[in-house]
Amino acid sequence: IFFFKQKTAYEMLRSLVGSEMCIRDRYTGIKAKELGIVGWVKNSRQNTVVGSAQGTLDKLNLFKSWLEKEGSPKSQIKKLQLRNVKKLDVLEYKAFTQRN
Repeated sequence: IFFFKQKTAYEMLRSLVGSEMCIRDRYTGIKAKELGIVGWVKNSRQNTVVGSAQGTLDKLNLFKSWLEKEGSPKSQIKKLQLRNVKKLDVLEYKAFTQRN
């Protein structure tokens, strides 16, 4: 069976409640690790969440669906933008991290 790896950059515009605005999206990291996705996530100055995700196509599709439809508790996803979607021969990251 052949599994190809894919790279996806993403940005989520969301509404946040209370202290959720002040913390990095730890729930994205938890979900990524649960699915075996590697890459990174961080809150941007534009009040969005940005990141890069890499993994097998089936796992990335599950991750994208979660990002678009569910996301972290107390947030409402208004828009999900995917960029730079491409196939990879080798993963560029070894883990999923939260960046400052």
